[in-house]
Amino acid sequence: MMTERIPQSVRGAIYLAHCALHGKKAQPERLEGMDLGELFLLAKSHSMEAMAAAALEGVAAPEVWAVWKEARERALRRNLLLTIERQQICAAMERMGIWYVPLKGSVLKDLYPRMEMRQMTDQDILFDTTRREEMREYMLARGYDPKGHHDTHHDIYHKDPVYNMELHHTLFELHCDLRMVEYYQDVKSRLIQDKPGSFGYHFSDEDHYIYMTAHAFKHYSDHGVGLRSFVDVYVYEQKKGTSMDWAYIEAECEKLGMAEYERTCRTIARKLLAGETVEELTMEELEMLRFCTASGTHGSEQGFIGHELRKIQSSGGKVTFGSKVRYLWKRLFPSVEWMKKKDRRLREHPWLIPFAWIARLFRGVFRKGGHTAKELRYVMDTEDV
Repeated sequence: MMTERIPQSVRGAIYLAHCALHGKKAQPERLEGMDLGELFLLAKSHSMEAMAAAALEGVAAPEVWAVWKEARERALRRNLLLTIERQQICAAMERMGIWYVPLKGSVLKDLYPRMEMRQMTDQDILFDTTRREEMREYMLARGYDPKGHHDTHHDIYHKDPVYNMELHHTLFELHCDLRMVEYYQDVKSRLIQDKPGSFGYHFSDEDHYIYMTAHAFKHYSDHGVGLRSFVDVYVYEQKKGTSMDWAYIEAECEKLGMAEYERTCRTIARKLLAGETVEELTMEELEMLRFCTASGTHGSEQGFIGHELRKIQSSGGKVTFGSKVRYLWKRLFPSVEWMKKKDRRLREHPWLIPFAWIARLFRGVFRKGGHTAKELRYVMDTEDV
């Protein structure tokens, strides 16, 4: 059965997350036979170790608990430092008259039972794109090193020890799904002012849920998104669900081409975290869970390859040579629709697509520093889907 292919470490992480979110401690008998070292590595790869630690306090053996306790304290320290820094940057934007919107983890962490349960590695702030140079000068004066100040969807700044700031001037890159790019093109019209006279804005609960789902779906459609995405959905629905306009949410998700993803993700989240029951998942839901398990927080190459091979060879079992060839052909020469979605120039000048395929092949073989060879090795080594 498919459920038998869900590793014990994944079941353990789901169980500990269920306990932590419901204010319960793990039952000692449930921990028997669990490899808590392996479980820690799995939880860490999905940025869930601080949340899982809440269920182990006072239950795990002292020498084991010390590792989880350190991870929880490290997550709390990082969250506190990032939150204080983000507040100070937003206060500066307020003084400078630059409109801004805190995004993602900075909002979600306040919905969790304890702020460190929603771990963060950076802070995301959407702001007035016409003021980029002023913000660059401010961030440099604040001691930040610009890591990605170029024409993408955000400017990345870093400062030791833990400060990673992503200042977004758009929510989605131009090479993302065109529906998402166009949907958020006039993002300011979807925002609500924090208070009269303020330069701070926020999404409505519904629109924030739609954005966090769109962001997760972008990762899911590319190289995957981890188990924490289900936890975010579950926590959000538990806190906000009864007051939200679900008809509006479903209609907007349809516009963005992610309605099925949203429904499946929300159903999995309920089944896993309300009742902690892997056995109740359908085959489709188990497939999504397996993909997300292999992905880690922000996705992985192996997870993406396995997901794509499973779509090509839906029968499962040992991967055939033919399936591997079809996968590699698809990667080297993606569909016309995919090429147009990824590059605005190709949408405007589709006659360039054959040349873009040739350029993609050249970059993959000669200019990617071993990335293509590594992907080829992953594909050829993959046996079971």
